[in-house]
Amino acid sequence: CWSYLGMIGGSQTVSLQSPGCMWSGVAAHELMHALGFVHEQSRSDRDHHVSIL
Repeated sequence: CWSYLGMIGGSQTVSLQSPGCMWSGVAAHELMHALGFVHEQSRSDRDHHVSIL
């Protein structure tokens, strides 16, 4: 399961080819990547919002 982050060129690929990717939560997760959202722990301001223990 994967997607490029944000719009790349004229089209966007979201891959949901393996059986484990067909859950609605996984599809939503990859759709969020396609829309440009990153994982919370990867944000530059994460230390203001997340405690990494």
